[in-house]
Amino acid sequence: MIRIVTDSTAYVAPEVIDRFGIVVVPLRVIFPGETYRDGVDMTPNHFYRLLRSSPVLPTTSQPPAAEFVEVFRSLPPQDTILTITISSKLSGTLAAAEAARRELPERDIVLFDSYGTSAMQAFMVAWAAEQAAAGRALEDIMRGLEILRARTTTFFTVDTLEYLQKGGRIGGAAALAASILRIHPVLTLKEGRIEAWGKVRGKRKALQAMIEATRAGTGEGESIRAAVIHAACPEQAEEFRREVQEALHCPLPQLAEFSPVIGVHVGPGTIGLAAYDCAWLVGQP
Repeated sequence: MIRIVTDSTAYVAPEVIDRFGIVVVPLRVIFPGETYRDGVDMTPNHFYRLLRSSPVLPTTSQPPAAEFVEVFRSLPPQDTILTITISSKLSGTLAAAEAARRELPERDIVLFDSYGTSAMQAFMVAWAAEQAAAGRALEDIMRGLEILRARTTTFFTVDTLEYLQKGGRIGGAAALAASILRIHPVLTLKEGRIEAWGKVRGKRKALQAMIEATRAGTGEGESIRAAVIHAACPEQAEEFRREVQEALHCPLPQLAEFSPVIGVHVGPGTIGLAAYDCAWLVGQP
């Protein structure tokens, strides 16, 4: 049997976790004097309340290798463990899982770098779990995951540069100028890294740019599977996902939240769009 393990930044829907018995290893959110396990001790609502009142930006950390060891040991010894993690270029989570695998040479543990996080990673986790439940071979599942990794597009725009500025990723003067000019950067995930895709004036234009970039990257039609991800702005995200459905002529996108760990870096008001064309998986398991 193939068992799926992932980390909390994927923020896989609870019903998917329960249906397939997916095991989630939490990353950490660290506020002064307190450490929280992402998705265990801290919900998004709790996180954003603390974030708005905190005088300093919290930090994040990957799970310790010992926690992966504990998880791997808790699963039946005859099982193959397929672990799908946040991009190794964004977090040390995969390295922690690798360290745990080295401690358990007798176990069949396979690691897969999603080169993403959030909905992109969740797409892979859910698909792999479905295929494993259907009895598909590991080699076929890995081939499909490679296609998903290569073919999934992810774009997002932040509502404010305040959190990037607090984290030292942009200077105060640049953040102030961007605020005055109402500039919204559109960011993307490329080969596991966050890169700038473009910038526009006004959030509305940024959201439309994300739709056009997704159309260019994945196409449109009934075979498109999409997800809209938000940070503490559910009403705006709900409106946006209906716009995505209409513009791409696809099934209604999933609606998901950024996990608190990702929220540390993007801040409230962020909206993302991830999508892939499931036609690329035709002929796969």
